[in-house]
Amino acid sequence: MKLKMKNQFCPSNKQRNMKHKSLILITLLLLQTGTFAQEVLTLEQCKELAYQNNLKSKQAQANLEAAKETKKEAFTKYFPNVSATGSYFKMNKPLVDIEINMPGLLPAPIPVSGIEDGYVGMAMAAQPIFAGGQIVNGNKLAQIGVDVSELQRQKSIDDVSLLTEQYYYNLITLNEKTKTLNILDEQLSSIANDVQNAYNAGLCNKSDLLSIQLKQNEIKNNKIKVLNGQKVLQMLLAQLMKVSTDSFLIDTNLSKQITLPEEVFIEPQAAVNNRIEMKLLDKNVEANHLQEKMKIGSYLPTVAVGATFVHNNVMEDFTKEEQSFGMLFATVNVPISDWWGGTHAIRAQKAKRQMAEYQRQEAQEMLMIQISQVYSELMEAYDQIKINQESVAVAEENFRLNKDYFEAGTITLSDLLNAQSELQKSRDSYIESHSCYLSKLTEYKQMIGLSK
Repeated sequence: MKLKMKNQFCPSNKQRNMKHKSLILITLLLLQTGTFAQEVLTLEQCKELAYQNNLKSKQAQANLEAAKETKKEAFTKYFPNVSATGSYFKMNKPLVDIEINMPGLLPAPIPVSGIEDGYVGMAMAAQPIFAGGQIVNGNKLAQIGVDVSELQRQKSIDDVSLLTEQYYYNLITLNEKTKTLNILDEQLSSIANDVQNAYNAGLCNKSDLLSIQLKQNEIKNNKIKVLNGQKVLQMLLAQLMKVSTDSFLIDTNLSKQITLPEEVFIEPQAAVNNRIEMKLLDKNVEANHLQEKMKIGSYLPTVAVGATFVHNNVMEDFTKEEQSFGMLFATVNVPISDWWGGTHAIRAQKAKRQMAEYQRQEAQEMLMIQISQVYSELMEAYDQIKINQESVAVAEENFRLNKDYFEAGTITLSDLLNAQSELQKSRDSYIESHSCYLSKLTEYKQMIGLSK
């Protein structure tokens, strides 16, 4: 009888199926954790990640939260000021140490002593009635702080958004350049085959082959430069979004539909009031005006009313019991001596307010010039797109004709390679002008307050 022994080194079908399922499961888990998968991010997704994770954006948000807490603190000044005080004392000899001597009435002097130690507890509440407007204006100033922090937060959003777009569009530009280099490389390979055949047939010189090789090496060098540029931009964009460099790709489809400059144009005089910088300057003038009021209020009388409750055992040695009493009071504080220097302090604050107004006026004029300048650059970028688009069409036709002429033997290889170089330059210029226009469009929208 022969026994069939199962080879332990050869897995059964069941074992192979289990192993196959395990590999599938591991692959799915790796894909979910992003080990193999790279998410393709749109521009808006990159902006959202950049603002959520960027440290400057977090600082701006923290500054806004701090300003809100300061506003809440200022509001508490409307409420009574409540305080409590407690003290205990111990003396080296009694505070009261006398003898009562009444001849004829007392047979001998009677010593009286007491108050060697004790305690005093006091609670007081004071409600300000008039403080020269400092409380009211202080709350208004705190609200301005919140408004300024919110504007600064929005400014940080715009700055991060603009920087993200610059990285994003530069990546697209390099990707398009890579496509152009690949097309040229394919064209050169086709030309190289034709030249090689012609050389084998004795119809051309070896210098033509060398020229082709030099041109191919030039394209290889350009590919290396573009690839390194892509890696750097990918790292910069990843750092801005605080994600892993290898965890994402961008949507490299460059839209052919672009917004015309005329569709977003706004008169500089009207647009300047939408600028965040202008709103910050408005808040600065308003804050200086309130600070002037608060400075005046600090030299006005202050009025407050309150109540005090006192509990102690100081006289317990004589009264045999602790004492408690309450008191209502009203106070008026007139800072008479402060008036001597107060006039000069108020004048100084008025000068600061005027300086803020002058600064606002000058900035308004400069911002209007800046808006006009950026719009002119936007128009220039749009015109360059149209010119470069025409140049690409001309260069493509020129290369096609030169290739036909070269195959017919009417022009040299050098003429064909020059035509190809012009085609590469025109395509690169078109892609660069397209990306430049999109970045400039975002910048202009921020200038006129249409960044959202």
